[in-house]
Amino acid sequence: WTFHVPEVMNRQVTALMAYRLETEKGGSVEQAMDAAREAIKRTQFDYSSSNRARYMQGNVARVVTQFKQFSQNMTYFLGRAAYQALKDEDPDVRRIARRQILSTFAVTGAMAGSMGLPGIGFFGGLLAMLASAMSDDDEPWDWKAEYRNLLADTFGKEVGEVLAKGVPRALMPAWDISGRVGLADLWWRGNDREGQNPRESFASDMSNVLGPTAGSILGWYTAADHMQRGNYAKAVEAIVPKFIRDPIKAGREAAEGITSYSGEPLMDTTAGEDLGRILGFAPARASEMYEARNAVMNAKTVIEEKRQALLSQIAKSI
Repeated sequence: WTFHVPEVMNRQVTALMAYRLETEKGGSVEQAMDAAREAIKRTQFDYSSSNRARYMQGNVARVVTQFKQFSQNMTYFLGRAAYQALKDEDPDVRRIARRQILSTFAVTGAMAGSMGLPGIGFFGGLLAMLASAMSDDDEPWDWKAEYRNLLADTFGKEVGEVLAKGVPRALMPAWDISGRVGLADLWWRGNDREGQNPRESFASDMSNVLGPTAGSILGWYTAADHMQRGNYAKAVEAIVPKFIRDPIKAGREAAEGITSYSGEPLMDTTAGEDLGRILGFAPARASEMYEARNAVMNAKTVIEEKRQALLSQIAKSI
């Protein structure tokens, strides 16, 4: 229901706008209806089974790619607009395509920040590879941490956070929506943890490939681990659907604050943050805290691995 209502509203607004624009130009009712249908298909996409891509229509593929239709449609939308902006023979088509690309990037940048723009993860990964090839092995380098620190040093912490994570960070500091509206992870949600062994990396990659199917299975494993630790509330959270999990999590965090996986207290929450959690949004302060802790732990892991490798080389030499 919570997915359905915004989808309907988006399509209604798009259809009405396209219909009225067409009638203002002197179009007939039939032309206005055709314009509305075309606008919905081009901007809100058609998720019906008959419109699935061929490689998404098999029995297994239909489950695995359950939430990848948006990724496929959005990739085509941006790719097609880029092609038309550069190659189309009609000047009007090129102008419209350029406006589509510009508006998509502008709105995404405003709502999700520069770190939510399409392709930022790919270019950031290339930059990290170049930096690791040229930098000192004894100095860990994380492009996300470096980029956000650069923004904070240049524009100040608050403005830098808005540039990195979007205007809602300033207008709604209690709720973190950048991860929900950004286009940086259209196909693959990267795992920024350093020092993972092959088993952990495989589990992370399979979760990306299999999507909600793997997430449901992982939830049961996580619940079993929480049960062994005596964290029964967290165990319930791990296996129930999200619309039930969020209110339970909000109640737990309101009572005992945000805690680590093992139960270590990390921070208390406000009433606004608890309300945001009920609605499905993590507190922005918590997201910022986790990102900072992750950057520190990654640097520590790289240093420890380098130290262990040097000690192993010394032992072998002796």
